[in-house]
Parts: sequence; structure tokens; C-alpha cells
Amino acid sequence: MKTIAFYNAKGGVGKTSSAINVAHILSSRFGKRTLLIDLDPQSNATDFYDRYDDTDTQLTVEDLLVGQVERTKGVSMEVNPDDVILPTDFENLDIIPAHLSLGRAEKNLLKETVTPQQFKLVNQLRRIQDRYDYCILDCSPSLESLVNINGLAAADVVFVPLKCDKWASRGLDASLTVIHTVSTYNYNLMFGGCFYVQWEERKINKAAFENLQEALGDKMLDIKIRKNKSVEEISYMGEPLLKYDPKATATQDYVRLTEKIMEIIG
Repeated sequence: MKTIAFYNAKGGVGKTSSAINVAHILSSRFGKRTLLIDLDPQSNATDFYDRYDDTDTQLTVEDLLVGQVERTKGVSMEVNPDDVILPTDFENLDIIPAHLSLGRAEKNLLKETVTPQQFKLVNQLRRIQDRYDYCILDCSPSLESLVNINGLAAADVVFVPLKCDKWASRGLDASLTVIHTVSTYNYNLMFGGCFYVQWEERKINKAAFENLQEALGDKMLDIKIRKNKSVEEISYMGEPLLKYDPKATATQDYVRLTEKIMEIIG
């Protein structure tokens, strides 16, 4: 199983859109057994695939990270991946859901000191290593999230989606610092590169791309997810781009991105 993280310390850059669409393209276009893990307390990927449960009774990635859940007063049950994996409505695509309560996992992780806190997720994923071809991690827009650190510690490669605005480079710099730090103990972690979302062929955007390409070389991927109304519509329709509008420019771009990711990760 190859594990791919989408991460940016800055929010609103198309991270979740990228995760949900790449996961679906891998599973449907390429027939790959794919697991999507929602590591964002906003739970948008979970909600998109209609697996959000606000009753607080469903086991989620929080329980998987902590490793146990209290069933009755004073009695705890061990939690493993089989307890939290849910099928989606799409063949070959499963999801580990998140809940708004995921933020409290930070405190719970710090309480347990037997296993280093950053390796909780990777230890759990080892149990299902042979079950999937790809695992997609939708990280949250946070610099200091221990949940994100768990995601990056479990990842083989990380990609950073960017939006063309004046704060993009600031978010990228912060993200690369976190990625470098995690790579000092996850020796397998590779920075796969950056790519633009909501791209428009404007002079200022082209200049921004060229500046980053000069700084990052081939890590600035020459794949741009073009701005398209279908990207906004799918959140309401609950259908990934490839199913909702296979001919849309953004759909074609995400297919190209997925092919590039497969090429990079091998």
C-alpha cells in the first residue's frame, strides 16, 4: 500500500477536493483498491461521501489514533482499522471517517506515552498494508496538529495544493518546514511537489507559477487544476468529478494529476 498525503498549512487551497477526487479516480478509472482517511476535524471528506454521523456513536479516525474506546463505564475496547473502515457508494473506495471531535484527539494522544505519539497511525495502517493499493490522507490546515504529524509520519509522499494568491508562498514555506521535520524520522517521506488549483490563465498567475518553478524546479508540477463550476457543484451533489462531469476541464486535470502521482510514487 502506497500512502499519499495532501497537506497545506493554509486553508482554502483545494486540499480536500484534491483528496476526494484523486481517491475516486484511483479507484474507478484505474481500478485500484483505495482507502481515504479524513484527518481534518471539519470532516468535509467524510461528509462528501455521506459517511458523517453527528450522533457521536460512530467510531472514527480519532478512536483509531487513540487505539481504544470506552464502551461502558470503566471498560475500554481496543480499536483497530476494521472497526472504523466504511465502504463508500463507489467500488474499490473505502473511507475512515472523521468527526468534529477530532480536535480532542490531540489531548488524548499526549496522555499515552508508551508508543511515540507520532507513530499511532502508521502502526495501525500496518495491519491493513496488503488490503489496499493506495491510501489517501486528507490532512487539516494546521501547523502544529499532532493528527497531521501522524498522517505525514505514515505517508510515503506528500503533495501540497496551492491557490494563486499573495499568501500562497507563506503557506508553502510553513508546510515545507513541517514536511522536512517529519522526514527526519519518517525516512520514507518524499515531497512529491506542488500544484495549483482554481487555475486561471492570467498574467499574474503565470508569473507566480514561473517564480515557484524557478525556486522548486520539477517539484513545481506542471499540472494545473483549472477553475470550473463543476468543482463547486460536486460538494452539493455528493458525486466526485469523474462521475458528475467526466468531460469538465477540472476532471481532465485531476486525471492527469492522478497519473502523475502514480508515476512519482511508483
